[in-house]
Formats: sequence, C-alpha cells, structure tokens
Amino acid sequence: MTQYELENLWVKSSIPGVAYRFYDKVRVTSGEQAGEVGHLVALVTVEPSPMYVIELSTGKGLTLLQSDLELMEVTTS
Repeated sequence: MTQYELENLWVKSSIPGVAYRFYDKVRVTSGEQAGEVGHLVALVTVEPSPMYVIELSTGKGLTLLQSDLELMEVTTS
C-alpha cells in the first residue's frame, strides 16, 4: 500500500489498531515534547505501531508513535 492509499483510507474509514483520526487534537505524553498539543495531519505507518505527524500551534511538526499520544477531549458550547 502506498502512503497516499494509507492516508486516504485513514481519512475515510477506521483502520484496525489505529486509535486516532485525521485532525484529532492530541497531547504528547512522553519525551522532550511532553505536554505539547497539536492536530494529527498524517498517518505515517501502521506497522509495527501506528505513527503520526502532529502539527503544533507553532507550526512545528512532530512524528510520534500512537503510544506517545492521548486524545484531547472535544468540548462543544
């Protein structure tokens, strides 16, 4: 599967083992960037563990494993 096909599938449907969706708001839970918050903009790989690209509010991009992230609660007013 190409990167394009993987991301297209990710945006349109769920993928087994992939906990987060495109543009979910997440917090980094470990490492140097722990506590940083951003949005998921790419799914890089699924195996052996899902890895994502996160765009921070500063515009900086991080590539992290799913296990290093937590979903932020979505609040509606």
